[in-house]
Amino acid sequence: MITDDLKLVVPLRDNIHAYHTPISEGVFRANFKILAATKATLSEHGLAYMADVGPRIAALTLVDEGKREAQRRGDFDGDMGAQALLAEIKRLTLILCPGDSGWSQVPVDSAIKSGQITQAEWEEAEAALVFFTSLYALAPQSKKGEVIEAVAGILSASTTASKPMEWTGSSPTSTSAEPFEKAASSVPS
Repeated sequence: MITDDLKLVVPLRDNIHAYHTPISEGVFRANFKILAATKATLSEHGLAYMADVGPRIAALTLVDEGKREAQRRGDFDGDMGAQALLAEIKRLTLILCPGDSGWSQVPVDSAIKSGQITQAEWEEAEAALVFFTSLYALAPQSKKGEVIEAVAGILSASTTASKPMEWTGSSPTSTSAEPFEKAASSVPS
């Protein structure tokens, strides 16, 4: 059975991963309207569209839906908490990077500032995490396990109940291969 402590690990590049803890029930309750609107907008063109395009545009859709809902309520400068939700998703995400002395877990802003990931890489990961959040947070409790596994498959991600450093302990780091000697050919040259 899938437990509530399951995390999503999204590969970014070269053994660099975004390790994401799902939002809490309180954060879900504060943001359910824009999450539901985001999911509805992503799914209105069908499942194939949603699975193909959704992971790339989910963060943009979330912001658009937040602005749309705020305008509907007469607040033409608001976003119904979309930026706050994006900040919370970022806060709940660590960048896992291999280094000379093993793996490190780095907050997103620090990873961008240090050049471990680019802003564009974060924006792509952020969209994938919003896609995940809009589907997972809205799923009935009895279906959360199925949803997280399905979304992980779409994102080429993995799920884990392990803490970040436990997860990295089970993952190989990117190291250069040991040089090998080419076997001597028995074919005359």
